[in-house]
Amino acid sequence: MKLVVEVWSIEAGIKLKPLTSSDRLTLDLGIKGLSGKKEGVSGNVGIEWRL
Repeated sequence: MKLVVEVWSIEAGIKLKPLTSSDRLTLDLGIKGLSGKKEGVSGNVGIEWRL
């Protein structure tokens, strides 16, 4: 008996930070893809606002 499971994934993301101390917004963006027995795409968005 031979069990072979192939699942491939790739993930990419970027975090955009403020350029100056007066900027208060930070964005975090990401995406992930799956291929093989399980297939799909997911993403995430994060927003941070400092007071």
